[in-house]
Amino acid sequence: MIVLGDVFAVIATLLASFLTSYAMILGLSLLYPSRSRAAANYLATNSAQGFWRGLLMGGGALFGLVVLSQVPVPLAKLASLLGFCLLICVAMVGASGITQNMANRLRTMDPGLSPHAALSKSTMLLVGAGLFPVVGWFLFAPAILFVSLGGGIAAWRRDAATVEAA
Repeated sequence: MIVLGDVFAVIATLLASFLTSYAMILGLSLLYPSRSRAAANYLATNSAQGFWRGLLMGGGALFGLVVLSQVPVPLAKLASLLGFCLLICVAMVGASGITQNMANRLRTMDPGLSPHAALSKSTMLLVGAGLFPVVGWFLFAPAILFVSLGGGIAAWRRDAATVEAA
């Protein structure tokens, strides 16, 4: 039996996920424009390679962190929590690169669109598509997560001179 409070809890969770993901991606795009641009440049030319890099490296790290989180030592649980946070941050940098590529395409379709409006709309589209029931949750969001991880890893692995030139 579904109670009205259960429905509100699910809706609140989806809304909170949307708002926090939107704010994180947009904030990282604005705070680290060179890293975001490096991820965008990498993913514009190597999106399939970015997916496989994210799947292998991110999936391996995710597996290791899940195993570490099951160790009954508080310091291990803290380390796994910090690892999860780092993994999400790297993925969000990659997602900011995806949204920058989407924003560039939006601006070619509508030249009157400001750069911030295009970035904001593309971020809303990306996050909203991942929260779409069933297809977004189980198909689109995992695929974008692995592509984002691949782009984020590529952006953070580049040295400062390469990132500034990008």
